[in-house]
Amino acid sequence: MSPEELLDAHPGATVLTLDFFDTLVTRSLAQPTHLFAVIEEELVRIEGERWRGYAARRVGAERRARVSLAHDGTGADITLDDIMRELAADLDLSMPERERLAVLECDTEVSHAVAVPFGRALLAAAVAKGMRVVVVSDNYMASSHLVRMAGAAGIDITGLEVYVSCEHGAMKHDGGLWKVVLAGTGVSPAEVLHVGDLDDADGTVPARFGIAVHVEDSMRRSHREPLNTCPSVLPLSRMEAAQRDRSAGAAWDCADNLARGALAIVTAAQVHDVAGAARRSGAVAVHFLARDGENAKWVYDRLREHDPLLPPATYTAVSRSMMWRASLREVTPVTVARFIGDDELLAPSRVAARFGCSFGPAGAGDAVLDAPAARDLVLAHSSEVEAACTALRSRLLAYLDASGVTAPGHHVVMDLGWTGSVVAGLAELVRAERPGTSFEGRLTAMYWDATPNRCRLPLHGLALDEFGTMDDNVRLLGVMRFLEPLLSAEHGTVVDYLDGQAVFAGVPGESVLPGDELGKMHATIRQVAVDILLGRHPLVRPADLTRDMVWASIMQVAHTPTAGEVALLSGAHHDTAVDHAGGGQPLVRMAPVDARLEDVPGTYQSLLHDNWAQGTLEAWDADPGTRWLSDEVRLHAPMMRKPWVKP
Repeated sequence: MSPEELLDAHPGATVLTLDFFDTLVTRSLAQPTHLFAVIEEELVRIEGERWRGYAARRVGAERRARVSLAHDGTGADITLDDIMRELAADLDLSMPERERLAVLECDTEVSHAVAVPFGRALLAAAVAKGMRVVVVSDNYMASSHLVRMAGAAGIDITGLEVYVSCEHGAMKHDGGLWKVVLAGTGVSPAEVLHVGDLDDADGTVPARFGIAVHVEDSMRRSHREPLNTCPSVLPLSRMEAAQRDRSAGAAWDCADNLARGALAIVTAAQVHDVAGAARRSGAVAVHFLARDGENAKWVYDRLREHDPLLPPATYTAVSRSMMWRASLREVTPVTVARFIGDDELLAPSRVAARFGCSFGPAGAGDAVLDAPAARDLVLAHSSEVEAACTALRSRLLAYLDASGVTAPGHHVVMDLGWTGSVVAGLAELVRAERPGTSFEGRLTAMYWDATPNRCRLPLHGLALDEFGTMDDNVRLLGVMRFLEPLLSAEHGTVVDYLDGQAVFAGVPGESVLPGDELGKMHATIRQVAVDILLGRHPLVRPADLTRDMVWASIMQVAHTPTAGEVALLSGAHHDTAVDHAGGGQPLVRMAPVDARLEDVPGTYQSLLHDNWAQGTLEAWDADPGTRWLSDEVRLHAPMMRKPWVKP
């Protein structure tokens, strides 16, 4: 509905009341609390580490001020001074510092003010129609500040009535401010049309007074957990805000937002990190491991066109199952356990196929074996397994020779993560068979149990390494199933090698997204990543691709997804078995119908290893019938709660 159509739909309205934030004016950031990260960045730059964590503490101060005021039961709203008083107690601020921070916050708000296209057009249409326009806002800032922000955004509201909750001792969301507005304007509710962005404060509450309402919430589509605010999230915040503004008045494309934002940042950072490592070490080649290396390899090749001194790169088709099989030299109970999970139920034919061999009559039949029986079957046919692994090792080495992975000299290998076992296995195999080579692994993120692989070759974690906090390592484990399928190539997994070429599964697994959506995402990821690395992106530069920034980008979307992002990936499955066979596991798991409180620890562990944990918890949280289970998982494991930034 256009602004003119909206006004025409309410011919009896003579007064238009407009919400201010996210209706008339927004910020050039994805969510309001990211403004405090801008302030923190400036304070740290000028005055140093004392101000590190300011943004999250500013959010905490506002929450404490609201709790304190709520106890008096007056229904009044807090003021900026109330917030600064709480902040002063927390940070031991002097009165001059407190006053300086208040001025800095107001000035920063003004400098980041952006007009909301729909709100601006609606205001103009109402004025042209001769309607009386009134601004009504729940906010701790003074009305004069709102007028100043609007002016900075190119909207003149100096002649309008502006009602702000902090100046009238009443708020919209409980109806108090609506009584003030109706009394102050002296009009009947039937004459008023209100437009805002919140279902309650701008919708159901004024409607109870007889006011006609229209909720337009497109500027809130990029909002996430308010406490997650820090300077490292600002590049992604600006990207998501730009995407929000581009799609104003149209449907919100979650897939496109992810591709243009967090996923492009991850891919650009992978290439930036690998290129830097190659330059420093004088590497003879760079290798991007399949399948999550396809996008990065494409981007690296574009970067190399502008910097021909970078070494050539390969898209190397290896996987966990291929490396484990090729590296298997002796069948023992310990080595077999790597290939068969404790909870797996497998047909004998699938057990044999997992090792690329035949068990003869023992491998026939439809009987399903539990893990101990399946392992015993492998041990009973150890000679066949060892012969098959030796033959595979020979074919793999021929492929690596043809790909340049075994050339003498130093090689840089990039993988998404998580423990470095594939990279370490590759390096160990090549060094044993082709002396004169050395390797280093560059992982987007490393989980804590990567430590043993550090003994096998140098490993570097870009966004996180195993020396990070245990909370962050658990958070990483909970989002792995989100990143892997969205960044992986659409072709099938590698299943063998023949004549120096990789052989991929004839039929790729079911696409994560319907139709050609994943292909469109990958094309967007590649182009945006190239623009970042070549300095063409208007909001992000190569220097922005720091460790903290990449981690923040991953956490924002994968740890605190929006409802649209959860819906996007609901129904998607991801291969988790070592042989990439079977139906895989759902990214967003259905809640068990018979869940009990005592099942919570096991549910939590299973979510971390098999599913997208946060997407699942958000889905459960949205359903009143399963919300208790989401709450209990987060109580059991506090690092699974939405805040990932620590004040």
